[in-house]
Amino acid sequence: MMKTLTAKYILAHLLELRAGFCEREWDDIPSRTNLALAPFVHPCEMAAELELRLSYTGMDGFLLKQIYAWGESSFYLAGVLALPEWRIKKAVASAMGYITGKWPKQQSYQQHKAHFQWKKRALTVP
Repeated sequence: MMKTLTAKYILAHLLELRAGFCEREWDDIPSRTNLALAPFVHPCEMAAELELRLSYTGMDGFLLKQIYAWGESSFYLAGVLALPEWRIKKAVASAMGYITGKWPKQQSYQQHKAHFQWKKRALTVP
């Protein structure tokens, strides 16, 4: 399970990790790799895994990457895409929940979104 803060950090440094550069801040993240490997291997593997997970989320993952990796605001994206800002934020939250949850997933992203909507509606119905 990848933590949300870890995912946000990876997205913020995605270009550097794609190129194989890594800062020393990663020392506190437990490594699943062999200690004989270079220190940048684990963070770069995590970045690759995160991008793979994002690929399953379609446009929602693209919006997530726009906000956390490229620094766009949800307000700007809403204006460009002619969508309400709440819809952008909802899509980003849904994608973040999917990519940071337990893997491998037993359900597709569309099923995840449908389940999340049903669960949310069930909580609000009196």
